[in-house]
Amino acid sequence: MLRKIIVSVSVVLLAGCASYWEKPTGESPAWDWDDCSYKAEKAFPVSNQVVYKTERKYDKVKCNKKDKDCHGGYINKDYTQLSHDIEDVNENSRNDHAEHCMRNRGWQQKSRYIWEN
Repeated sequence: MLRKIIVSVSVVLLAGCASYWEKPTGESPAWDWDDCSYKAEKAFPVSNQVVYKTERKYDKVKCNKKDKDCHGGYINKDYTQLSHDIEDVNENSRNDHAEHCMRNRGWQQKSRYIWEN
């Protein structure tokens, strides 16, 4: 029960953050954000591509206790697993471009947490 409470509180605290753009003049960032996002989209259009990933995995395999590397009846076998996924390879560049554009226009990105007013 205690573990469920700790996990629930942790999830709420981690999810309770939002970022926003602020300018000392108090303007709304809507127009600038739309323009910067548009320019970033033109510079780095969505490019979904197959991305291959390798991951090192480990399995415990039963072994003969007389074998040299056998400890407690099991031996660790490692192997490499290949997987693939489709990702927008331009996403990070597009986001960086838009954020850089906003900062060049005098905006500052701030974070607000749910426990702040």
